[in-house]
Amino acid sequence: MKTSPSLLSADFSNLQPDLEMINASAADYLHLDVMDGVFVPNISFGFPVMKAVAKHCTKPLDVHLMIVEPDKWIGQVRDLGAEIMCVHQEACTHLHSVVQRIHQAGMKAGVAINPATPVNTLVDIVEDADLILVMRDGDIVEQGTHDQLLDAGGFYADLYNSQFEDVVE
Repeated sequence: MKTSPSLLSADFSNLQPDLEMINASAADYLHLDVMDGVFVPNISFGFPVMKAVAKHCTKPLDVHLMIVEPDKWIGQVRDLGAEIMCVHQEACTHLHSVVQRIHQAGMKAGVAINPATPVNTLVDIVEDADLILVMRDGDIVEQGTHDQLLDAGGFYADLYNSQFEDVVE
């Protein structure tokens, strides 16, 4: 299991000590939650902050875009040096195309779903995604590959198995 603490937990009046703590930690990634105030009601930060963070963070970046039209930003996320770009299924008209473009840009592609979105809507993308992120009430419930989440049991596995009883062996 990989860990990816969120920058949202940092002290935004002075990010340096929190970035140094992350750099010295056993964390695998730094998770950047980008919110636009349209797709989700909150606004977090944008590319100027992410560029500054990328200069000082030694961990690979895990960028989670909670925004409308996330496909417009694939190039800029890649240019940050992000290893993972995660988009919401609900924000992508052509999710397969977006996942392919993220891969073509040299990043791992994550797909997130909101609490009201049935897990069974992932059936056509789960094999192409490197990461599945399940949200609940604005918080991440579970994150990992499809197989890791099924093997671990819990929320995702219960939902997946209940919605795909005829598909899951």
